[in-house]
Amino acid sequence: MALPYLPLTIAVTVLGTELMRSSTNQRSVLLLVAALVAMMLLRQFLTVRDNQRLVTALADARDELHHQAMHDALTGLPNRVLFAARLDRALSRARRDVAVLYCDLDGFKPVNDEHGHGAGDVLLRVVAERLGGCVRSCDTVARLGGDEFALLLEDGGHAERVVARIEGAFGEPFDIGGILVEVAVSVGVAHHRLLVAQGDEPTPALGHAELADDLMRRADAAMYAQKTARRAERGELSQAG
Repeated sequence: MALPYLPLTIAVTVLGTELMRSSTNQRSVLLLVAALVAMMLLRQFLTVRDNQRLVTALADARDELHHQAMHDALTGLPNRVLFAARLDRALSRARRDVAVLYCDLDGFKPVNDEHGHGAGDVLLRVVAERLGGCVRSCDTVARLGGDEFALLLEDGGHAERVVARIEGAFGEPFDIGGILVEVAVSVGVAHHRLLVAQGDEPTPALGHAELADDLMRRADAAMYAQKTARRAERGELSQAG
């Protein structure tokens, strides 16, 4: 950064020396030249400073755009794109067990219908916070869209404990602006084990992308199976009543 100013610094030094040796008329000319050089230096300094600010602003804008592209605007959670990238990375370095939990809210639509979309948005943010409190910092909680969430556990051995925590977290009513609502959640779990345990089905030789899609499909299917079973149970209970 200092290199462009070196010739100007030498010129100012020479001008200063000449000013000490010159007559009055020559000194006036030299003072004018010195003033012009000083103005040039100031302009260069301001240009460099503005360029540095512009570079910083562009870098900040780029980082912000990248963050927006990878995160859900409502909850701040990773979105489907970032979740897929982290799942692919986890599968590429898996040493033991990777688990995906697919979560779908039960009773979200009535909240939207009765209290409005604003209340539904508040509910989704609170749900995101509760789900985040059920996992470790190294795990990922993402919003896939609507009222669907997914959790990535890079050590899937504790998946059942996480499911129990989630069910416990949804056992308490949700406060959405002073209104208490009850919402349940259906959770489907799918595992990928690199080392096949005795009695497990061997995992087919798939690429990371195919493995990720397979995990998501199996977790989604498990979630819908649980949701269907709960609906059937509620139907039997209502008939019994």
